[in-house]
Amino acid sequence: MKITPENIDELLAKYFAEEGEHSEKESVDEWVASDKANLDLFEKSEKVWDLSKQLKSERTVDVDAGWMKLKCCLSDKKEPDNEGVVMEDKQPQIISLERKRNVFPLFRIAAGILLVLGMGLAAYYFTRPQLTEQLTFATKNTSGEKILPDGTVIFLNKNSLISYPASFDGDIREVKLTGEAFFNVKRDEKHPFIIKANGTEIKVLGTSFNVKAYSSNVEVVVESGKVQFSKNTQKVLLIKGDKAVVTEGKDFIEKSENTDENILTYKTQKLIFEKTSLEQVALTLTEVYGVPVTLSPNLKNCKLTATFEKEKFESILDVIAETLTLSIDKKDNQIYLDGKGCE
Repeated sequence: MKITPENIDELLAKYFAEEGEHSEKESVDEWVASDKANLDLFEKSEKVWDLSKQLKSERTVDVDAGWMKLKCCLSDKKEPDNEGVVMEDKQPQIISLERKRNVFPLFRIAAGILLVLGMGLAAYYFTRPQLTEQLTFATKNTSGEKILPDGTVIFLNKNSLISYPASFDGDIREVKLTGEAFFNVKRDEKHPFIIKANGTEIKVLGTSFNVKAYSSNVEVVVESGKVQFSKNTQKVLLIKGDKAVVTEGKDFIEKSENTDENILTYKTQKLIFEKTSLEQVALTLTEVYGVPVTLSPNLKNCKLTATFEKEKFESILDVIAETLTLSIDKKDNQIYLDGKGCE
């Protein structure tokens, strides 16, 4: 059942009185759990309800006179006299005293509760901050670029997802990332830009950097400006050329200098190898193209110096094989490189 400002007061009254249907109770429970503001309103309404029960027990009512007046008005036959007694020819109907004692307080309490809840809900819905619509941008087998409402440009690697608000209206600009993305953040010193990724937080004012968070590991590499990277209570300040990593199972941040020139290959489509071990070349190709590349053990001392820009995977393999006199074996979507080896 959908909860709206028009029906929430009635549903809460039924909930507290334990008179609602099971589906209504579940709807209220879900509504309370969905938002802290809803929980606050629920707790305040519950206090009002408890107070009303105290008032019920303390209030003294002239039940007999009141019941006779109501009975007279409902019958619409004769007016009650000044003493509250109806004079009519027919034998008066016998009414249970217990029924008379309970009906008026219950009506008054229910009406009072609905009035208080209604006023509280009206104030709540008019004064609470409006929730901004959350949007998502996801990639699968290809990378993609997205411009956020504040002008920040994000380039997502494949199999990545970012969620962000339709507009940045608060004091901060917060997004959530799963996967890998390069951020070129629009500078705004009054509204910090914050990225949440796998239990970590990246905070900047305006800079460019890369974040990799495919698994429980999170890696940040800064291209320009300054970045604050935090995990729990630990905070690390990073500048251009710095790299920081949080590894699964560890609660601390490891900071170092970035030595990987191909960290942004998914964005630039450029590979640079400068006396790079063939083992590292194989790892890079595997990550960039998603095809496992393995080496014969006798190739571990081989090194490669080459630059590739917007080259196809097969073309790169052919150049490497020709340069180092290697053979290429393709089987079950895997690549195996073999050769005499290097000194």
